Order: sequence, then C-alpha cells, then structure tokens
Amino acid sequence: PDDTPSLATGASDASRDEALSSTTLAAVPRLVDVLGPQATGIVVGGEAFAVAETYEDAATGFHAVQLRSLSGGRAVFALDDTNFESLADVVADLDLARPQASSPAFAAMVADAEAVALAEGQEVAFVGASLGGALAQVAGYETAEAVLAAAPGYAGEVEVFGVDPLGGRDAAESLNGGTLD
Repeated sequence: PDDTPSLATGASDASRDEALSSTTLAAVPRLVDVLGPQATGIVVGGEAFAVAETYEDAATGFHAVQLRSLSGGRAVFALDDTNFESLADVVADLDLARPQASSPAFAAMVADAEAVALAEGQEVAFVGASLGGALAQVAGYETAEAVLAAAPGYAGEVEVFGVDPLGGRDAAESLNGGTLD
C-alpha cells in the first residue's frame, strides 16, 4: 500500500482462485514464445482460451498476447515480464516501462482492447508480472480512458491484475501529462 488516497494499491478483491488464474495467465507470453505456432490455446482454472493475437516490438522488447475465452464474454491481454537476456527489456525496466508503453505494438494492443470493450461488449482484462504488470497498469488506464471518452455511460469494467508491478502508475502519469485520474 502507498499514500495515494485515490488509487488503492497492494490489495485486491480477487478471490484466491482468480488471483491464481490471473497469475498463470501472466505467463502465457513466454509459453507462446516457447511453443511457437503450436500455441493455439490454453486452459487455466477450468477456463479455455484461444490465442487470438500477439503483439511484438523488437525495438523496445514489448511482447503481449491476446487471449479470448472460449466460453465467451472476455478477452485477456497477457503482458510479458522482463526477459533479462533482452537489452531492450532491461532498458524498459530501468525506465519504468516507458519505452514499451510508447511502442506501436502497445498502442495496437490498447486499440484492440478498446474495440473488444466497445464494439464487442466484452470484458477486458490485463494481466502481467513485474514489467508486464507495470505495462498492464498503463494499458488498463489507457483503455479505460479511451472507452470512457468514446462511451461516457460505459458500464463495463477494465480489469488489471499485476504481480509485483513496479512503475506502471508512474509511467501512466508521465505519459498523461503528470496526472492520473
């Protein structure tokens, strides 16, 4: 927990099972890398997902995967954590995720999340650990901001689940003129 009164941190209303599922989903980008084209889906916590899209930017090291629930109603965007063999990832870590949050692949992912929420009416969730968790915070903020600008009465949710996310809120504030509402 920190001293920011308007943004509770360090706590969640997620159940233990939801937290375990979200944490497992955060590892999907690495699994997709290892399995390559054979990675077409995953089952986590009794829910089956199809790998719908991957987002990559070699220049910044950004890597994420869009998963679609086969039972319908939700899309999960899993953001990769730090690959310490990647200089771009290490640089992104040192700069509080800003290089990756500014990448074209990140922008494409946020645009897709906005479309899922508005055009398809599905729940949108971002999950990630460490660097991926920080990026999940930024993506969640930017998606919610875009959705509310396009549909002020939007009643859905943009969910963010981060495991030890460092710097995401700071990066979002930096990218949005120093404020986060």
